[in-house]
Amino acid sequence: EYRSWAEVDAWAQKLFALPSPTPPAVAARAEAFRATGLKNDVLFNALLRARLNLAEAHYFIGQKLLTQGQRDEALRAFQRAVDTRATRYREVSFAQLELKRVGR
Repeated sequence: EYRSWAEVDAWAQKLFALPSPTPPAVAARAEAFRATGLKNDVLFNALLRARLNLAEAHYFIGQKLLTQGQRDEALRAFQRAVDTRATRYREVSFAQLELKRVGR
């Protein structure tokens, strides 16, 4: 069981080998890509994949937290999935349904 959201987030990052979801880390990664001289479409596709992976990770973290009875933490994870705006992933739609089910 996790004692804080930070522990859940650390678990997800380790499990999925994702970059930190914080805006400075995303900006730093984008700058590192740009420094390599990659074309904009390659950079865009790499960042899009990272965002899609993050949405998926937050959704499944939410599901795990629900099974552990941690409803409030699960709802925060679902909201994080929705906040990625990765609308082409069904996990974002499922997260929206979970939030709607509880009236959020």
